[in-house]
Amino acid sequence: MAAIRVAVMSLTLLSVASPAVAQFSASDLNGTWFMRGVVVGAAVDNAAAFANGTGPVTVHYQTISGTAIAGVDFLPLAGTLTFRPGVGSQLIPLVILNDVIAEGAETFTIQLSNPQPLGGLKLGPHAVKVFTIVDNDFGGSNIRFDAPVYSGDEGQKVTLTVRRDGGLGTTLTVNWRAVGGNALAGTDFTPAEGSVMFASTASAATFQITLACDAVVEGPEFALLALEVPAGAALLGTQSTTTLTIAGRTAPPIQFESATYSVLETAGAATIALVREGNLAWCG
Repeated sequence: MAAIRVAVMSLTLLSVASPAVAQFSASDLNGTWFMRGVVVGAAVDNAAAFANGTGPVTVHYQTISGTAIAGVDFLPLAGTLTFRPGVGSQLIPLVILNDVIAEGAETFTIQLSNPQPLGGLKLGPHAVKVFTIVDNDFGGSNIRFDAPVYSGDEGQKVTLTVRRDGGLGTTLTVNWRAVGGNALAGTDFTPAEGSVMFASTASAATFQITLACDAVVEGPEFALLALEVPAGAALLGTQSTTTLTIAGRTAPPIQFESATYSVLETAGAATIALVREGNLAWCG
């Protein structure tokens, strides 16, 4: 999470004969950034006691939506600050709401108004402050396979799922390809590479790989698949590779139907029956 600068509003006593001035500090007017999902405070300082010493001074504050919307991007806030003699500072709590929508940086403002009493407090030239919310979802997708291992038998289609954690609000294309293993692309499975597209609101996308059916009796085979993302558009998650296992195949056993056969010499021929057992659906 990035560092958070705190906005300062100062109450400055110009002179004994002049009203105090309520405003944000000129040194902290720009470049205030908040990450989503945090609670911070805007510090308000009372530089001096009320000028004529007759009582406290008050000023109203209110958040105003900009590109950041109250209730959606931040909690709406309004109230009155009261400065009594000797009060050092006060905080305005600012609650930034988190979401999973990639929408870029957004802004809102806090505005001061209604300084009281008249003649005792006035607004300075910096009575409005702009705050910027940094989008922690923009370009922040983490892309991963849904499982570390997928498997299937020859002749089947295997569906693989790719997940996107965060970064919703934009479409995204993710590539995948076979990068290793003893299963041969194009011979044992197809295709060897491809891509999936995430719709702007989608957190998952799928693709299929067809396992070839051959007549070769062989043990289990596997292919290592890896994800690739466009630079700057997303990040690879911890499960950026997966293993596709093709189940091993053994030939169905074949044997004589009977241990003994007999036939008359005059028959001329004998009928011998063979039986194939096990998985008769073998695609070989």
